[in-house]
Amino acid sequence: MLIKDLFIEINKHDHIYSKEEFNTAIAYLSLFNRGKVHSVPIGFDNIDISPWRFNRRLSMLRKPLVLVDNPEDPDNPIVYWGFRQLLSSKMYWYDQCTTNRLRVSEEGPVQKVLGKLAQRNGKRLMESVLNEFDTNDLIIDSEVQINPKSDLKNDTDIGDVDVLVIDSSTKTIYSLECKSMAPSRNIKEMIERLTNYLAVIRRKVG
Repeated sequence: MLIKDLFIEINKHDHIYSKEEFNTAIAYLSLFNRGKVHSVPIGFDNIDISPWRFNRRLSMLRKPLVLVDNPEDPDNPIVYWGFRQLLSSKMYWYDQCTTNRLRVSEEGPVQKVLGKLAQRNGKRLMESVLNEFDTNDLIIDSEVQINPKSDLKNDTDIGDVDVLVIDSSTKTIYSLECKSMAPSRNIKEMIERLTNYLAVIRRKVG
């Protein structure tokens, strides 16, 4: 459908969108002619054009609409989409948001919301771990800070212990790191995530 016709059709449903709202959504959800295949558009990175990378911002999962140049009217491109593709994109967006993997600009409003979702999911995971323990013979605490002012002292702030368990009978202390891990989509992502987790563990243990 021509983009001008799409604007008219969309405004027949739901509620009326302004031209600015429509254009913003189209720009965010559309792939477009960027010239050479190795050309990186402004605001994107090299990884966004690499077909072997998962979680690219220039992909049909992230951008389910395709704008095709219209030689007869350059300001009125043809918009292509598929119904199944829109459903796949919707599920992908949901998964990316709920697992805190949606790549957006840091320190922006979307990143703040994603951070809150991640904290909420992390708290649920930690609570589920706590519920697994029989507390009769154990001393248990959660989110125990490690910094110069806390009970667990360190010269610098290196985060916290998600779940701290002390077994008085054996005089053993357990530091449990709780991570909610979604399946990696390819081997590169798996290596990167494990590298990051190991770096966190090394920082905390010394």
